[in-house]
Formats: sequence, C-alpha cells, structure tokens
Amino acid sequence: MLFSSPEFLEESSGMDLLENIDQFHTTCTQLLLHLEFSPNDKSALENLNQSVRQIKSLLLVERVNVLSPLIQSVEDLLEELSSNTLALTTALNDVLLLCLLLIRETVEKITFGKIEEHESQEIKDLCRHTTKIVTADEHQVTQQIENALSQLLLEHQTVPTQLLPTSATTTTLEKLPQWLTNFGIDHHDDLLLMLNLTPAVESRSPRWAGRTELITKLSLLMNQKANNPSDPNQLAMAAIAHDLGMTFIPLEILHKNQPFNDLDQCTMRDHLRLGAEPLKRLGWLEASEMVLQHHEYHDGSGYPVGLEESQICDGAKILAIADSYFACSVGNEYRQQRRRPQYRAIMEINRFSGTRFSPFWVKMFNQVTTQ
Repeated sequence: MLFSSPEFLEESSGMDLLENIDQFHTTCTQLLLHLEFSPNDKSALENLNQSVRQIKSLLLVERVNVLSPLIQSVEDLLEELSSNTLALTTALNDVLLLCLLLIRETVEKITFGKIEEHESQEIKDLCRHTTKIVTADEHQVTQQIENALSQLLLEHQTVPTQLLPTSATTTTLEKLPQWLTNFGIDHHDDLLLMLNLTPAVESRSPRWAGRTELITKLSLLMNQKANNPSDPNQLAMAAIAHDLGMTFIPLEILHKNQPFNDLDQCTMRDHLRLGAEPLKRLGWLEASEMVLQHHEYHDGSGYPVGLEESQICDGAKILAIADSYFACSVGNEYRQQRRRPQYRAIMEINRFSGTRFSPFWVKMFNQVTTQ
C-alpha cells in the first residue's frame, strides 16, 4: 500500500494539500538558494527547518505515507547542517532542492490520480542514498552526495529535449544544419564560417561542449515565443559567435579557479569587443550589437557600458539569459560529464529577474524551458 487510508486523495483535499505544499516549497527553495551564498545565516536555516516541518505535518495529516521517509531524510540532512556536521555544498544543495521538488511533484500526482508502484520504489531507493549521506564518515560523504544526486538526476533531466545538441560532426559544413533551417534561418556563408569555427572555440574549455547549439536554440525559441521581435538571422549569428572573443583569452585566466584580479577582469571583459568587432566588419551590425551588450544588466549594473534596460537591444537580453542558463547548468564543482539539474538552472535565472535579466524575457524563458 502506498498510503494507509485513503489509498489516494480526494480531489478537494488534494488540491488544498498541493496549494499548501506549493507555498512551503517556494519558501524552501528561496531559502536554500540564499543559504548557498550565505551559509552562516542561522536564522535562514531555522526558517528552512520550520518550513520542512510544516511540509511534514501536512503530509502526516493527509497520511501520504509514501513520502514520510523522504521528508524525514530532508530533515536529517538539515539537522546535520544545523550542527555543522555537514557543509552546504552546491551538490548537497541540489540534492535538497530536488528532494523537495520530488515531494511537490508526488503530491501533484496523488492529487490528480495515483503514483505507480515503481515510483514508490524509486523514492525508497533515493531515501537509502540520502540516509548514507548522514551516516557516512568525512571521507565518504562527498561520494554519497554524488550518488544521491545521480539517483535524483535519473528522474530530472538536465536539459530540455528540444535544446539537446545534435550529433557532433568534425567535417566542414557546406550548408546550414537542419536544426537551424527549422527556425527559418537563411543560408549565408558568414554563418557557415562561424559554425565551422565552433569546434575550435568549444575545445578551449572542457565544459563548453555543445554550448553553441544549446544557446542558439534557446535564443531562437525565446525569440519565437515572443513573435520574433529580434531578427532571427541576426540573433542566430550573435548566438553562434557570441563568445568567439573568449578564444583569445589566455587559458590561465579562462580556467582560473581563484577570484579574478582587476587585470583578469579587464581581460575577460574584453572578449565582448573581440567577438563583436569581426561581426561588425562582416556587416552583421545588429548581431554585433547583441554580442557587445549581452553582459549588460536590466538594472544597469552590467558591462561594458552599464546600459539600463531600455538601452539594451532585445537580442542581447535574450542572449544574456541563454548564456547564463548554460553556465548555470554546468557547475564548476561538477565533473565534465555532470550537468546540473535543469530545475536548478531555471531557478537561478528567475532569481535574477528584474536585476540582471528582463522580467519579460525571463517569462519567455520559463515558457520555453518548462513546456
């Protein structure tokens, strides 16, 4: 039996439960994101504990027993954090975020039907992994966190199917690939040139594989969702070539793990000019402007000029989100083959809506990545 009684929730009580779980889930995710950047905020950690206890109480009242071990696992992990036995790493944060998301998704399934037996077993398997995090010694805890995260990622794909890159090719392209022509992008020799440079650009970092196609697809889908206010051909060129300038950044800076000094910052920021200038010379003026502006922020705190929202072109606003989405989906703490949860990357983008990113384009991003 998945539940003691009733076997599934009545629609009215299920909807009430889902609404309440949604509220506490939102609070929990906001607090977890805050704690990742402010891990010593004891007040936020206590508020997180209280919200999780509220979720547990709601599940107990409705006798959703299938989730009892999972919410207990989350409580146990938070207790370890409160006692400073565990540190809130990015990977552990992702485990907690995805556990809470799984709880919310399971309640939704129960509300509109029943979960399958294999789903119940998957929750039990996950609980075994999370329990091992709590019981592991200091030499094993990192591996146990990785194991739990791997189990969670089986159920939460890291990149929407529509954004996944096609099979890589090492041959020189003589015509536009199908994924570009599907967007109605016109054939142009300059586009082919930039596409053929992509493998060399992406080889500069082990974390860049597939980034050009993903960022270009996401940019074009967002633009399409808003009825193409930005010229699709210009946007495609900008997305494909937007980090061409990174190719000319010294590797010791590009792969530096320590904070950048002032000289490093200047060198990194110059990649905008280095990427925009060739496009300008080739006559792609709109694309050049998009590349030059894609690190400008909605609130005026970006670079290179510090433009405000009304001064930034739509293509740059789109590209800023698509570029950041890829960066969020590839965490520096993760091995090359490890992608971060899509859910986490989406939350990161939404966290900066109205500051770094245009709220309108964040809305378009949400529609594309969650459809």
